[in-house]
Amino acid sequence: SIMAHYVRIMPGKIFRLNLSCTTPYNADFDGDEMNFHALQTIEARAEAENIMAVKHNIVTPQSHRPVMSLVMDGFLGTTELSHGDSFLNKTELFDWMMETDSLSPPPIPAICHPRPIWTGKQALSMIMPTKLRYKTRKAVTEEEINNVCIHDGQVLYGQFGKKTLGRSQGSLIHIIWLDFGPQACIDFINKLQRGVHRWFSEQGFSIGVSDFIAGPEVQKEIEREYQEAITEAAALTKEHEINHRLNAARNGMGRAAADTLDRSNFLYRMVKSGVKGSMMNILQIMAMVGQQNSGGKRIQSSIGYKTLPCFKPNDPSPEALGMVRNPYMVGMDPAEFFFSAIVGRDGLINTAINTAVTGYIQRRLVKA
Repeated sequence: SIMAHYVRIMPGKIFRLNLSCTTPYNADFDGDEMNFHALQTIEARAEAENIMAVKHNIVTPQSHRPVMSLVMDGFLGTTELSHGDSFLNKTELFDWMMETDSLSPPPIPAICHPRPIWTGKQALSMIMPTKLRYKTRKAVTEEEINNVCIHDGQVLYGQFGKKTLGRSQGSLIHIIWLDFGPQACIDFINKLQRGVHRWFSEQGFSIGVSDFIAGPEVQKEIEREYQEAITEAAALTKEHEINHRLNAARNGMGRAAADTLDRSNFLYRMVKSGVKGSMMNILQIMAMVGQQNSGGKRIQSSIGYKTLPCFKPNDPSPEALGMVRNPYMVGMDPAEFFFSAIVGRDGLINTAINTAVTGYIQRRLVKA
């Protein structure tokens, strides 16, 4: 990825850039380096400004969808702001207006007595292009999230989720870019980020240990699912069938844990909005880490004897072949830890090899 940005000189020897631009660069802020080309000639500058500028590259010609959108706090904050129970008092609304350069507040507050308060949707409507019409198809499950309707710039109903704010085809960013042009699109992203960051920083959103612990009833249900999976796997003979059944065990146990989660669980809130994390993360924390596979198979015994000295010779039990029964919240025993370290090492080696391969392909492509 190479894009043209407008330069603002600031103190310090570091690049600073808008969070939304980090996605195409695949950049994060843990010591990444970037290269900077200062264009000298009028022609080069004109080309950069009209072809390579960030606003012209929000939608990629590779797959006709946005490659940039809201990330992290901006995304999560917008999801929370558009939720039905989010309200702004007069102070918060004026803060929002200041951050988003809005000239006039909504004429009528949503609730007038005992004090005027406005809904998050009214705040979001203030920064929408006036003629914007946007409606997502009604989801199969009657969930409010992602089921959004905007008519002439007024957000009527729905909670913004991954389908609306994400980088998929037909997302809000995509529609604004197509219907109102690149400049309107980056103005919208900027206003939304500034307003939401200000509002969200005063709300508080923290994850604590209580978000990771499954209750006693859930733990019983999880244990029952596990025993069922072990019994079924023992009855099978073919290795790939056994592996498939053991891998599926985690999903059943995860469902038992997931059914107990609601909006009071902040980890679940993040996963549900689509900003970060997956159900897999939740169930590995709460239910079970699951079967460890290396090279598409269960952990094999090296000499055809045993995987680790602590197991009996030719032990057929799942635990001896890389099944990690404990969730991360409980912690792993030494054998389980060793098996998960094998898979971690596998991943590191693949990453290192693939980086070299990708780099060499890139070099050949550039040279060609």
